[in-house]
Amino acid sequence: MKKLILASVVAALSFSCARGQYRERAYAHEDHRGYDRDAEYRIESFQRQAWRKIETGRRQGRLSRGEYNRLMRKYNEIEVMQRRALRNGRISPGERRDLEREMAALDRMIHRDLRNRF
Repeated sequence: MKKLILASVVAALSFSCARGQYRERAYAHEDHRGYDRDAEYRIESFQRQAWRKIETGRRQGRLSRGEYNRLMRKYNEIEVMQRRALRNGRISPGERRDLEREMAALDRMIHRDLRNRF
């Protein structure tokens, strides 16, 4: 009986040690060089949302022609940045940070311009 208990304890400890050794990383969406595998999807999703908000605001008359043109210029700048970042096939952490900063600025501009008339 003692041998059976001892064997089960040893087996349980060895499995728990092995499991801890192969656990997933906390940042599973990044590879070992820090490249974010989901960044391109998130950026494209943001761009679709931003374009939809800008076009809806234009159609509803909530954006003036100048506001619309300024927002679309900023939107196009972000697209150019994304294409430039993807030339090598992936977006580096620095490029992702720059894109996210520009996307946040565009989002603030859209929010402000859509609400300044009401």
